[in-house]
Amino acid sequence: AQASMEAQRQGKFWPFHDKIFANIRSVNKAQLLKWAGELKMDVKAMKHALDTKKYKAVVDADLALAKKWHVRGTPTFFVNGERVTGAHPFKVFASKINKLLGQ
Repeated sequence: AQASMEAQRQGKFWPFHDKIFANIRSVNKAQLLKWAGELKMDVKAMKHALDTKKYKAVVDADLALAKKWHVRGTPTFFVNGERVTGAHPFKVFASKINKLLGQ
């Protein structure tokens, strides 16, 4: 998560995300730095972010919020406070929203 936040800061979140998920079994610090280089990111800044845990507080806050709201996976959505877990077709969300609107 911290590496992804640094990738976001450098404007490379989605390409970095794609590298991670295409190689999910081989994710480690060395690989993250290698992929950062392949994507023409600032590898020194990525290494610094990982070494110093630059984004740890943000990630920890997100994890605490997920725990508070019982989010255990993705995707998880909330419609007027109701947790909707998993990938659902649009009609599921439309139905919930229309119900709230009294339609």
